[in-house]
Amino acid sequence: MIIFKHHKISSVRSKLTSAVYLKGYRYLIYNAIAFVFVLLLNVLFPLFYDSEIYGFFVLQLSIYSFLLPIFVFGLDSAIFRYFFVDYFPSKKLLYSTVYYSWLIIGLLLLFISVILIFFTSLEDVLKIQRADLAFITFASFLSAPLEIAISSFIAQEKPRQFGVLLIGSKFLQIVVLLLLPVIFNLSKEWFSILFLCFSVLNLIIAFSFCSWNMRIPTIKQLKEISRFSAPLSLNSVFSFGFSHGFKILISPVLSFTQLGILNIIIQFGSMFTIVSNSMANSYNPIFFKQLLNIKQTLTLLIRPYFIFIFFNGAILIVPILAVGMPFLYYYNEGIFRSGTFLLPILMIGMFSFSFKAVGNGLLNFYKLTHICAIITALLSVFNILIGIYLTKQLGLLGAVLALSLGYFLQGLLFNLIGVYKGHNERKNT
Repeated sequence: MIIFKHHKISSVRSKLTSAVYLKGYRYLIYNAIAFVFVLLLNVLFPLFYDSEIYGFFVLQLSIYSFLLPIFVFGLDSAIFRYFFVDYFPSKKLLYSTVYYSWLIIGLLLLFISVILIFFTSLEDVLKIQRADLAFITFASFLSAPLEIAISSFIAQEKPRQFGVLLIGSKFLQIVVLLLLPVIFNLSKEWFSILFLCFSVLNLIIAFSFCSWNMRIPTIKQLKEISRFSAPLSLNSVFSFGFSHGFKILISPVLSFTQLGILNIIIQFGSMFTIVSNSMANSYNPIFFKQLLNIKQTLTLLIRPYFIFIFFNGAILIVPILAVGMPFLYYYNEGIFRSGTFLLPILMIGMFSFSFKAVGNGLLNFYKLTHICAIITALLSVFNILIGIYLTKQLGLLGAVLALSLGYFLQGLLFNLIGVYKGHNERKNT
């Protein structure tokens, strides 16, 4: 009887794991297709424009990509967190509260951005015109609802709708930011305007595809969402020491050509992160539901998650290196060749970074998002300082070493602190 019961439990657990993997692979496929368009944008652009103009485009794309999560303001995670609890009477009210919050907070952030753009010397530091900065900032604001809509379909466990929005947006990016300037032979002065056009289309898609009946939230509900998401927005701000923010702040000590090469290396690292994150996102609904069961020990809950991330990452890293290194060496007469042997260094950091999903999930679940912001802020300052120093000393090698070290430390600290705080929260429940 005991043996039969154990077999039955194992069978149920096996089916659950299979379902998670199946759904995870659907998210993986959609993210992989979307990333192909992102990669094409970065790979094809140097074929039509010289390396200096490509580097200038990379700077604008980095600014847009850095500002986007700031305007999202952690509201994508807010949908995920409150979707699984009964704080809001209905899911429609949850969505409405999130979008009203985006509008109110986003307009405030735009006002602050205008002051920074037109009353500081950012133009001189970043080697970009004020008008371009203004257009790109407004573009990031308008694209935020699409990111929130995409996240809502993850929470609802609707991978098909998630895939349509994600892939559609990346395809549109190729059309507007690459095909249009090539077809009409547009100069680099048009790039920021094209970003704005792209974001307007994103906004239209977000609200037409996700046509919920909006309900007016209460002040209390807006405050609840804001209290949860504000630290996550700060986390986005404080992530200036990584990826897009890193490229922006390191650009004064690099030429546009070097910045373009660094961007291509990071794109292959991003391929790993996007796929590993999509797999983690597929596991998160199960993980959050399991965390509601306070009788189960935290160690038993997080162990399968770590194993899940490890095997997916170990399998993924091999084809990325197998494709990425020859590409960097041979593509377009070797214009990216100096980055060939820097890619493995970055991948070590990216693999370590993928485990951050566990600690980050724990901190989000227990509403300890302010800790995420503190960790990211401290590491960003460290990463930028060491990045500037190493880049001045070692060039591109120094930039990649700093990035890899920063990603490694993120994965380590988020899990050490997340697991420690998770144990304490469950003891006090």
